[in-house]
Amino acid sequence: MDITALGSFSVTENGVDITPRASKPRTLLALLSSNDGLVMPIHDIIDELWEEDPPRSAMNTTQTYVMQLRQLIEHATRRPQGHQPRLDPKQILKREPIGYWLDCADGASDISEYERFKAAGYRALAAGDLERAREQLAHAEGIWCGRRAFEGVRTGPRLRSYAVSLRESYNIILEHRIEIDLQLGRHHLALAELAGLVVEYPANERLRADYVIALYRSGQRTRALAECDQLRSHLIAEFGLEPSATINSLRQAILLEDEQIRTPDRRFSIHDYISSS
Repeated sequence: MDITALGSFSVTENGVDITPRASKPRTLLALLSSNDGLVMPIHDIIDELWEEDPPRSAMNTTQTYVMQLRQLIEHATRRPQGHQPRLDPKQILKREPIGYWLDCADGASDISEYERFKAAGYRALAAGDLERAREQLAHAEGIWCGRRAFEGVRTGPRLRSYAVSLRESYNIILEHRIEIDLQLGRHHLALAELAGLVVEYPANERLRADYVIALYRSGQRTRALAECDQLRSHLIAEFGLEPSATINSLRQAILLEDEQIRTPDRRFSIHDYISSS
């Protein structure tokens, strides 16, 4: 069973799309597929499907949804020429005393692949191998095919929280990969990407700092200082806040033409340098 969730949600079995069209069976399949082969208790399933207002028939209705999912699995696993499925659907969508779980042992999951590349990237980063760290983190980013996880699914509390945590994880990877680009001296390549990101996330001071550094290292000192001032104006207008010490230190370093800000260096993070200034 192959699961795609980092973008539009879909599940295929034996090459056949078994993603339900109906909202609640789709949510149920997404919930089970997100639980990494562990049993999802029935009370958590009911909470996900109906949140604080489950009907009296919630238990029976959930069993009906399970039956519908098994029918989709059975259809997908039939032999091309025969009538018998290769696998019993109950051996894929399994029932336990406390709930249900999805056996996807032989399938692929884009979330699992994403987590694998992410972990490899951070291991390389911890070892000081910036080139490999950049490669692995970029692979992790590239697995995403949408703005949020589980698109097309009506999420309840568990899936909603999980989708938010996955996207936040993506945002952190993005920030780390861009910082690695700056450490590797690839500020010219980072400029266009950062220009779009600061428009998309105007209050993100870390991305703005990276953009300022990329501008400065590309010989655009005036624009770099203007970006610091623009961030300050936005934060005051929107939140009544002054920029952090990081942005103020960066602005001062540019005014003083600090050589460590000007020159890419693999030995330290620019943000660590700014924070210690």
